[in-house]
Amino acid sequence: MSTAGGVSLDERPILCSLEDIPDPGAISVLVGQGPRALDVIIARRGANVIAFHNACPHQGTPLETFPGRFLDKEASHLVCSTHGARFRLDDGVCVWGPCEGDRLTSISIDVENGAVRLAAQADVQRMLDGSQPRHHNASNKLREKG
Repeated sequence: MSTAGGVSLDERPILCSLEDIPDPGAISVLVGQGPRALDVIIARRGANVIAFHNACPHQGTPLETFPGRFLDKEASHLVCSTHGARFRLDDGVCVWGPCEGDRLTSISIDVENGAVRLAAQADVQRMLDGSQPRHHNASNKLREKG
């Protein structure tokens, strides 16, 4: 079993409670442990909850400068603190900045009975093992249950 910040890589671990995420807003959760832990952004706007790897596709830096500060003043876009790139909250596509047209790497999650869980633990394990790129142009949308 691998853990960090209370989140393990067991079968479909709970990442957080839905009520932990401001509406609209975003939080960061570590999956795994040590230097290979995966930093995950979980963003919410109304009933839409989506997760991304916390790394800008431009240079791989975490989006937030201060813990939990991901959104612009209008709470409509995730913002990279390094170069100000703006990413749509609903799909992670960059709409402004040096990586315009690229997107954040989506991470499949499910919302079940108020708990946000990994939907595909094996995908995250491959990212931690380095066998799956952390930045790509594929989007995985949330599957809600419960």
